[in-house]
Amino acid sequence: TPALAALRRAFPQSVISVVVREYAREVLYHNPNIDQLLIFPERWYGWPPSKWLALWRGLRREPFDLTIVLNTVSHSVSSDFVAYLGGAPVRAGSGHLPFVETGDNFVYNVVVGRDPAPKHEVERSLDIVRALGIEADGEAPRIFLTDGEREDGREILGSLGVYHDGDRGDRARSLVGVHAGPRDVRRRWPADELAYLARRLRDQRAVHPIILWGPGEESLRDAMARMIGSGAAVLPPTTLRELAAVLSWLDLCICGDTGVFHVATAVGCPTLSYFAATDPKQWGPYLSARMSTIDAAASAQR
Repeated sequence: TPALAALRRAFPQSVISVVVREYAREVLYHNPNIDQLLIFPERWYGWPPSKWLALWRGLRREPFDLTIVLNTVSHSVSSDFVAYLGGAPVRAGSGHLPFVETGDNFVYNVVVGRDPAPKHEVERSLDIVRALGIEADGEAPRIFLTDGEREDGREILGSLGVYHDGDRGDRARSLVGVHAGPRDVRRRWPADELAYLARRLRDQRAVHPIILWGPGEESLRDAMARMIGSGAAVLPPTTLRELAAVLSWLDLCICGDTGVFHVATAVGCPTLSYFAATDPKQWGPYLSARMSTIDAAASAQR
């Protein structure tokens, strides 16, 4: 979203369209910097012709002047396909990971080299925007929730019996989300350590632990509930935006290197996160003073 905000500031009267995978579309709902959201299938096969037609019409309704591909860690042939299909005379993207056969990313006519210096992936996306002469100062990524969605999040917490009137810091017991996932064990906070921390917060800091989980994480959810024991509330099944709304009311989210972490930071929820498989300087919180990370690799070297 920082790249989209930079584009909106540079071209306030332009129509900005975003092509996004199905699984990520909810992140961009109600974003004021987007005029048109186009959905691309997570898998090509099995997608109904009506959805392909909607994507085609969205890409060809009006001619684009500029297409920007913000892939910075992988080379997506489907993104190249969409960029070419849009028909824009200017197509900008990263020169990282070129086609092996040609040695370059020939779909783009503005190819942005990858800075060898270590930096956050948000900054790498902004580098592509800056290469077009657009001023792109960093800002924290955001998920935009409506007032109604936030109220829905509060009602979900109320259904667990843990919510009381008042904003963060104005309740008898703090609400702390505990995410036991993801399914990828490399990105997961060790369960015994996470449960121990949740119990200590419950017993010594008057905290009410709320177990967060997503599809496919039911066994992790149940195991964490058993390990924490009394006082832990289990969040019911939610959509991504319902989860974001719940997180917007919490005092803290404790999690691993997960999608929950990124959603929490994007709605302003303070986080304590555990990074073992990736570098938090590259994938951790971006421009936020209320986020802390534990770098497992760095800790192990001490």
